[in-house]
Amino acid sequence: MTVEEALNSINKIQSLNKNTKYVNLFEAKGKILANDFYARCDAPIYTNSAMDGYALKNNEFKDGLKVIKTIFAGDLEDCEIKSGECVKIMTGAKIPTGANSVLMIEKSEIKDGKMFATCDELKENESVRKQGEEYKKGDCIIKKGVINDDIIMMLANNGVYSVDVIDDIKVGIFASGKELIEPFYSGYGVYNSNSYGIYSMLSDISNVSYLGILQDEYDYVLNSLKGAFLNFDLVVSIGAASVGDADYIKKALDELGFSPIFTKVKMKPAGPVSLYHKDNKYILVLPGNPMSAYVGALIYARKIIYKLQGLEYNKFSFKCKISNDLKISNGKENIVIGNIENDIFIPFNNGRINSGQIMPLYKCTHYIICPIECNFKAGDIVRVYEKSF
Repeated sequence: MTVEEALNSINKIQSLNKNTKYVNLFEAKGKILANDFYARCDAPIYTNSAMDGYALKNNEFKDGLKVIKTIFAGDLEDCEIKSGECVKIMTGAKIPTGANSVLMIEKSEIKDGKMFATCDELKENESVRKQGEEYKKGDCIIKKGVINDDIIMMLANNGVYSVDVIDDIKVGIFASGKELIEPFYSGYGVYNSNSYGIYSMLSDISNVSYLGILQDEYDYVLNSLKGAFLNFDLVVSIGAASVGDADYIKKALDELGFSPIFTKVKMKPAGPVSLYHKDNKYILVLPGNPMSAYVGALIYARKIIYKLQGLEYNKFSFKCKISNDLKISNGKENIVIGNIENDIFIPFNNGRINSGQIMPLYKCTHYIICPIECNFKAGDIVRVYEKSF
């Protein structure tokens, strides 16, 4: 199965028809807006100045004009200018009645108590932001979907502080491996880095809980999974994804009646990644090596969580040139991480990483998905994804 086929299989997941809840804007990022949003006010809310200057009639800008007052942003009382008059105005301040343009303060001078322009032209509506020119009250300005920084700004700009979002998916994370120890313990072993990184990765978009390290004992694994499925919509199991003697996850899932949605994607790293389901319960089984675990969660987890909330999700991507030749021939699609410099994708270590590494994740910001039998030439166009979740 290819990466694209695995992602397409996630589209078949049915929404859990979750309830909604209100959250404040400081907690809203990454959550799903429950309904389309209609503007509560015009934007701008009143006609205002785009810069510091003088509000005036543009057909009088070459005349010496009397400055009758100064208007600051937030001064909302009505003001009117007559022929031969202007007002000094600050950025964002309300344009007075009778004015139709703003002369930049840098293009003016005061002589003999009057304001004179030092330029040769001033167009009507220059440096004026018209009421409602961005959108009108009642316009549908935000569609149901993932809330990002821009949406939060628009909601706040409409006087919204609490917003209705689809309730969180409950996610439980297990680690697996006899060799693992927690980072707060001292002793000999492999520190359990995966659980903490993936917990952080999922925390903005779900109600995530860390459930500990599974013991390498079949009954323990079976009972732990059985208990987790009572309390969580999605379980993420890290490790025990291969076919080793102590990898009991698949055997336990078979006994619990779970069916595969996809297994063993032909990709590197994270090839052993699998997704199983039973009724409305799901488990994403990730490999235990740090690079593989992170990449598997990065590519699949967000799409699964949003699909469970009824939202189709495709990770943002863009195209650019690759910096150098890149040839990989291992019969798999390869996830190659790297960085963007001067609008060019530069593969980290020329695409050579191993699944046990973490440092390349820290050093890189983007990735590409190389086709099977990859043979890119320097300057070829590649599709690039942000590594950030």
